Amino acid sequence: MNPANKSTHVLRSSIATLALLLLGTSGSHAATFVFWQGDLVQNGTTVSTSYVDPAVSLRSGYSNQNSDGRLLVGQNGGNGSNNSVISFDLSAIKTAAAGQTIQINSVSLTLTVQGLGTGTVLSTYKLDLLGDGSSAYGFNETTATWAAPGGSNVAGGTLGTNLSNLSFNAGSQTVGQLDTWASTSAFTTAVSNALSGDGTLRLILTSTNVGVNSNVDLARFWANDAGTYTPTTAEHPYLSVDYTLISVPEPSSFVLVAVSGLALLALRRKTQKA
Repeated sequence: MNPANKSTHVLRSSIATLALLLLGTSGSHAATFVFWQGDLVQNGTTVSTSYVDPAVSLRSGYSNQNSDGRLLVGQNGGNGSNNSVISFDLSAIKTAAAGQTIQINSVSLTLTVQGLGTGTVLSTYKLDLLGDGSSAYGFNETTATWAAPGGSNVAGGTLGTNLSNLSFNAGSQTVGQLDTWASTSAFTTAVSNALSGDGTLRLILTSTNVGVNSNVDLARFWANDAGTYTPTTAEHPYLSVDYTLISVPEPSSFVLVAVSGLALLALRRKTQKA
């Protein structure tokens, strides 16, 4: 092999090796977080026992009261409407990402039935963003009421983008049953937007029959705090988030490959002239 061809071969080999190294530094891996009061679980392992997810019932019939350890959703005949608000601090995902790109694959909300509902009709229980999901629609679970939920919320809480729905007759529920609002594209987008914002996902649960006094479709779920009713950690509301972290090589690495390619091109031209 003459010197020129040898130099070209060495440079080609070097560029190929560098490209393989770059591919090795890029990639992705899946991960899961489960957020619930008392436990923060990452990939099946509890990483914190002090996680807090504020949640409270907003009750039109008792506008100066808030949480009693339960989340109430629906219409209790002429006794008023009930909505529930809940928020989740998702900053643990951003911490785990350590600057990598976060791709949300799926998300779901699960509540545990606290008591037999007073349902007489099939109702759709809607999970929506609270307002636009921003801190402007934040609430304090110890002071929020139907009349004054907090922030920019209107009475009863401001309904934003619909994220997921679940239909059932509250009267046919079983105590201890798990009800899950499944993942949708709107739900995953809401989580992505929360992570791009202040890191908190703010939600509101309502019934399609709220305001229809002739109906009774009151669903009762466990909340996150002890009150008149005291749930266990396992009965707390929880949010499951499945996501993928995507690693991307530094821009300087791509520049290095590009420069090497230009050097190879220049060497080839020089060889051809020779």
